[in-house]
Amino acid sequence: MKEIKQVIVVRRDLNLRKSELAAQVATASMGFLLDNNESKRADEINVKLSNEEAQWINESFPRVVVGVDSEDALQDLIFKAEIEGIGFYPVVSSTSRGNYTVCVAFGPDQSSIVDQVTGHLRVL
Repeated sequence: MKEIKQVIVVRRDLNLRKSELAAQVATASMGFLLDNNESKRADEINVKLSNEEAQWINESFPRVVVGVDSEDALQDLIFKAEIEGIGFYPVVSSTSRGNYTVCVAFGPDQSSIVDQVTGHLRVL
């Protein structure tokens, strides 16, 4: 079987409290399910999973949390993921000063694919 994982990249420059960081990472991690929900009803979820997503769900949910120092660095990773065709799921926060990306989940997908975008980043 292929090694499947998800990598969540968070912005270190926001200096989030641990509880807020945990909540944002959890939201990003499950983003692919919500983004792919095909149900028209509010009380159900109907998601078609790729082979990699199904393997990830049915096994041990390997996740890695890494960090970057700015929103620009995070946007660069998103751009690279778009070019490579790698699924990503951003968490955007809205404040009176505007919207900003807090973190982004890349995958779940084959580790070698996700690592094309995130493999150089340090674990938090």
